[in-house]
Amino acid sequence: MRIRKCISRAVALTAASAIVISSSLAAAFADDNLTNRPLPNYDDGEYNEALPRVVDEYDLLSSEEEKDLEEKARKIIDEFGFDCVVLTTFDYGMFKHGYYNERYDDIQTFAHDYFDYMGYGVGAEYDGILFVVSMADRSYSFSTCGYGMEAVSDSYGVDWLEDDLVPMLSDGDYYECFDKYFDDVYDFVEEAYENKPYSKLHPKSAPTWLFKHWFAALCISGAITACVVWYLLHQMKTILPKPAAKNYLKNYKEKFSQDTYLYSNVSKAAKSSGGSGGGGGSSGRSHGGSSGHF
Repeated sequence: MRIRKCISRAVALTAASAIVISSSLAAAFADDNLTNRPLPNYDDGEYNEALPRVVDEYDLLSSEEEKDLEEKARKIIDEFGFDCVVLTTFDYGMFKHGYYNERYDDIQTFAHDYFDYMGYGVGAEYDGILFVVSMADRSYSFSTCGYGMEAVSDSYGVDWLEDDLVPMLSDGDYYECFDKYFDDVYDFVEEAYENKPYSKLHPKSAPTWLFKHWFAALCISGAITACVVWYLLHQMKTILPKPAAKNYLKNYKEKFSQDTYLYSNVSKAAKSSGGSGGGGGSSGRSHGGSSGHF
């Protein structure tokens, strides 16, 4: 009788252990495979408030820096209903996707899937943008969705972000890069909502030292100009007319009138306006974006 009870207890403990292990493996599998997660279904203005907008898996930032960047991301959501996310990871290829648990070999597809299956985006069109940095192969990707494809278009906005941010990644200035990313996205979305999206016909000007310090530059240039004029005035000598000058001018005019211009060439380049790019990940949603290495 005791033997039977011992056997029954052993079987029960084994079954319980198997259930716990299976649950743990299932949870780990779900975390590893992005496409096993259910896609969110938001109404207008809805979004997943619990998700962090600064996901620093590679630990490039301090806790204080993460907090500062998170506040900037929340400000964009609160003011415009637009999601803005940054992710740092060791290797995007460690994640899986699809029914066959294939590893990602394209950071652009990974960025689209991460945005979709992790539940980012605001409203029914999932408006937002994601910036992914993978340190294993020093690659990056931007993924835009919903109104993000218009506010930060592939033909202008994404290129602008790359030119502005990637050099900072190359220099290892990660906090400065992400801080500027949130500022840039804020500017792009604000202009898109209040006026019209930035494009080649409506460009966003990068702030320069001269623009930010125009008054100082004006004073310096004025002082330099005054010094040059003063010097030239003191070097001048009184010039008196001479009879030979009239003859010289007459000969010059006769010679100049005989010159002939043989060629004239005027070239014009057409301008094109910005637009939204297409593409997407495994979810079937449309995305824009770009990727590269730093």
